[in-house]
Amino acid sequence: MRFSHNPSVLAHLSANFQIAVLGDERIQSYIEEALTDAKAWHQRDRCLAAPFMVWYVIALAVFRALSLPCVLRVLTSSLRTSSFDSLKTVTPEALCHGRSRLGSDTMKNVFQRIAADVNPSPSYRNYRVWGIDGCKFRIPDTVSNVTAFGRPGSSRGECAFPQLQAVTLISTVTHEVKAVEFARCDDPERPLAEKLIEKLDGRQDLVILDRGFAAGWLFQKFEEKNVSFICRVPASWKCKIIKVLRPGDFLVKVKHLRDLPQEQWKGRSRREKVWRTLRLVQYQVGAGKWHQLLTNLCDPAVAPTQEIAHLYHERWECELVFDEVKTHMMAVPHGAQPTAIRSKSSAGVTQEAYGMMIGYNLVRRLMAQAGQKHDIPPREISFVQTLRTLQFTLPAVQSAAPSRRQTLLRQLRDDVAQCRLQRPRRPRKSPRRVKIKMSNFQVKKPHHRSLKLEQREHATTRIQDR
Repeated sequence: MRFSHNPSVLAHLSANFQIAVLGDERIQSYIEEALTDAKAWHQRDRCLAAPFMVWYVIALAVFRALSLPCVLRVLTSSLRTSSFDSLKTVTPEALCHGRSRLGSDTMKNVFQRIAADVNPSPSYRNYRVWGIDGCKFRIPDTVSNVTAFGRPGSSRGECAFPQLQAVTLISTVTHEVKAVEFARCDDPERPLAEKLIEKLDGRQDLVILDRGFAAGWLFQKFEEKNVSFICRVPASWKCKIIKVLRPGDFLVKVKHLRDLPQEQWKGRSRREKVWRTLRLVQYQVGAGKWHQLLTNLCDPAVAPTQEIAHLYHERWECELVFDEVKTHMMAVPHGAQPTAIRSKSSAGVTQEAYGMMIGYNLVRRLMAQAGQKHDIPPREISFVQTLRTLQFTLPAVQSAAPSRRQTLLRQLRDDVAQCRLQRPRRPRKSPRRVKIKMSNFQVKKPHHRSLKLEQREHATTRIQDR
């Protein structure tokens, strides 16, 4: 990386770099602690120092529509001072080497430290309400990504892109991500959800799950952690009714099989039946199908039947988070990049995925601060307008003097508060249908690109022969 003036000055600025609109001194301390734990500090003075590369990976998600060099120019434009001229663009190899030195463990460590501060206020009877759900992100079609994350199957062959699976623990109040587990696209979601339970404190937490997570052994993990849950179960589940509390409200026994240790094996029996007392709530929305929920909130006085039915639909906040991340933050408007993540190596995909979650949490944190200042619920502020406001404001804030920067940050929070949604949220009524079906043509592979070049060269040769 070459500059027009003294590189040591720029190396010092790069080592102390931070995006002011997203971070503060506490976030900067988290980054330094994560670099120390991962042993990812730069060994000598570099213009692409380790703290700068952490912010660069986060900026890749905030400025997803820009190319890698353009994202770098947005960040480095703030390093211009009266002592040196504009910065020259670094080579793509320098950016790749900088990200390789950083690694993915550093970004994971930074995310965990920032996510540990996610502590929403109770929203239902002194319970902090969370949702656990999973989604998949399309990643570039390379051998490394296919080997590490796999490619989903399809009824018409195989899918065009490999996919990264993410199972997340999300606050339904602030939409912040408390924890996330990344895995292959074909890995089951329930074992990943089990790891997320460890991030919760206990009795003041209430988790909402969809029917894909219904499992007796997973319910046992919630009870061992003293965490309450509400989970929708399929209609095929048959529960043994113990007591009828009221119409559509029952105390039931649920059975699941638990593996026995080897010293307790009895002949061919290596599992034992475990019965658990839970509460079953059945309800119907309009003229639709009947739904049934299982919960360990067994006291109707603590959690009435109608409140449980209404509370379950807070799980849809997880789907809105995935929509904000995949459709609005990680999508390219002109459609040039069909993947949410741009890295072509498996290590780069994991690194960028954690940077994506960090960037989303920091944007949501800014929205929560603006909402708290102006007494606006965070869910009533538009994420899309906030993201655009932040993108437009970032260069001006970064280039401002420290005395002027605090004024601009206060103005930014006021601008975010003005992004309040003016219409009430419309009720959801969307059948599970798709607009565009898969094409009948076969999927294009990397070796098909060379065929087009060969045909072009062959046509050029024929024209010359004539």
